[in-house]
Amino acid sequence: MTDPTTQTAQPLLAGDDQQHLRTRWIQIEEGFVDDPHAAVQQADDLIDDVIDRLRDALSSQRANLRSGWESLDDATTEQLRETLHRYEQMFTQLNELPAPSGWQDRERGSRATTHGRPTFPSNDTNTQSDSDMGAR
Repeated sequence: MTDPTTQTAQPLLAGDDQQHLRTRWIQIEEGFVDDPHAAVQQADDLIDDVIDRLRDALSSQRANLRSGWESLDDATTEQLRETLHRYEQMFTQLNELPAPSGWQDRERGSRATTHGRPTFPSNDTNTQSDSDMGAR
């Protein structure tokens, strides 16, 4: 096994894939003016493609990790430590992916938002309106 301290996190998608996907996105944006509905459909298809590619890349990365330690019947503690470190790198890479906007609020059970601010129903009959406060 190689020294895990010399390994850096690799992008989930290869540079060629990233460039190809960016090119597709630019074409979708350029096509919006002529056919907005088709552009939105193409954007949906592109996202579906990206998700598939990410799933494949992550599954492959995990399979490589798994095969590395499952094939070692007499693995040393050091080899297993290095493997665990690679799992940690993968976990960190996945855990640090930014969530799409609004997901954090839904996961935490927050209320609906208006313009990015939580909305709260007015159930408190003791609160004063702005006009009441100005009258004092």
